[in-house]
Amino acid sequence: MLKSNSGISVTNAIELYLKSREIELKHSTFAIYQGYIKRYIEPYFKDILCEQLTQDVVQNFVAKMIENGLAVRTVKSIFLFFRLGIAEKTGIIFKVKFPKSSKKEVGFLTSAEQKSLEISAQLSGMQNYVAIMLCLYLGIRLGECCGLKWTDFDFTRNTLSINRTLQRIQYIEGDTKTKLVFQTPKSTSSLRVIPIPSFLLPLLLEFQKTAESEYVISRVGTYIDPRTLQKRFKKICENAKIKSLSWHSMRHSFCVRLMENKENIKVISDLLGHSSSSITLKYYAHCVDEQKRTCIESLNCVFYDD
Repeated sequence: MLKSNSGISVTNAIELYLKSREIELKHSTFAIYQGYIKRYIEPYFKDILCEQLTQDVVQNFVAKMIENGLAVRTVKSIFLFFRLGIAEKTGIIFKVKFPKSSKKEVGFLTSAEQKSLEISAQLSGMQNYVAIMLCLYLGIRLGECCGLKWTDFDFTRNTLSINRTLQRIQYIEGDTKTKLVFQTPKSTSSLRVIPIPSFLLPLLLEFQKTAESEYVISRVGTYIDPRTLQKRFKKICENAKIKSLSWHSMRHSFCVRLMENKENIKVISDLLGHSSSSITLKYYAHCVDEQKRTCIESLNCVFYDD
């Protein structure tokens, strides 16, 4: 049953829905949704009215996006936003079928690769070295690293508080534009306090003596663009002669090292800022599988002792 504004176009309905939620959304999330409208919803539905929507039309919308090479996970995100907007304006809730998405392998560094990366980072300059060591041994995200201020460190308790993240987001208003914005981390659980390993303290305190900004990883007087660090990371990997991985691979490596040491999964999840241990296990199930095998293989000694 359509609501009273049934003469509205699909695109306008979604735009009105997004506008109604602008205050509650993060800048980055709002920009992502704007992109969904301009890139996918508006071109497909054009002048189609909400009252002309059918199950087949909506299912075909999803199918076309997948045919065009979008990941199933991305298509699901676009569809969920679309469905909420249409439901808000029409009262109709559409359901569609999705193909099974292939499991994405988590990229991480082996112990040997990590050592090579650290050496290469140290040779590339103190700022790069500090940034990479923070991510390798505290598991922080790229945006969190770029948003770090010296006031986030408590060198009395040897802790680091994650309070903000720096992200480059897109605004689609005629021309495609991007800008850097500070915002709270990914979720409430991402607001966290991380103990600093003792071997990192001398490096951080020494680096602080040369600080030219309130931001830890910075250009003179201000913060550094995450894209700049990503480019530096790529070059550092090339010099270390290790496979090409994203900056985020260091966060994965942090988790893998802890799981290899059989640390408590709940503690690891808290350090990463995940909302639950199940999310951590979802991404790092392969590590758990290896631990299961090691556990079972340990029974060999029982068999041979007999």
